[in-house]
Amino acid sequence: MKKIFKKTKAPIPVFCYLLALIMYIIWGLLGFSYSTVLRSTGSITTHNLTPTEVQLVDIIILPDGTLQSTSVDPQILFPKDLGVIESLTMQIDFSGIEGEHTLYHEKNIENPFGMYNRVWPTENQDNVFVYTPPIGTKTIRLDPTDVNGMIMEVGEITVNEQKSFFDFFKMDGGDVFYMVVIPALVASFISLVLEIKNKYKKKNN
Repeated sequence: MKKIFKKTKAPIPVFCYLLALIMYIIWGLLGFSYSTVLRSTGSITTHNLTPTEVQLVDIIILPDGTLQSTSVDPQILFPKDLGVIESLTMQIDFSGIEGEHTLYHEKNIENPFGMYNRVWPTENQDNVFVYTPPIGTKTIRLDPTDVNGMIMEVGEITVNEQKSFFDFFKMDGGDVFYMVVIPALVASFISLVLEIKNKYKKKNN
């Protein structure tokens, strides 16, 4: 390990951050390739839905077309015949502070949604939320709010919106956090291991 860092002539933290960046780029390229192949075979297709085409749990449709939650655990269940799901894009205008809203996902449509299989959205302008579940997702459930009585004006609902090449390399808050913290932790761990190794060598000499 020490020989590697000597050859690169780069401090350990710099090496770890460069490695993380390279891995992120490779992951983006894999995502782009995966999406391109599945779209070409028809496994990934774009679906435009309305609130009447999804199953609403503890949510009612008001006369003006807006939605209202009737509990602290409202859910939007999506059809299970959408094929592979790589993204969900929804325009939602909340009447107040919506609290937590989360997308649950599973790769097997027969499996119940696990509490740890979830992702949070990135918000674009005009209250457009984009959720990106892991590769291979086949079924999704959106918990749009944890507030009872929340009124939601839902606009476009798009599953698998067409992405550009550069969309596969966009970072949300979570990505930035991991890119900053994980390489630093790895660098600290490697430095500690090398320090212990050097002390052990000196002790035995």
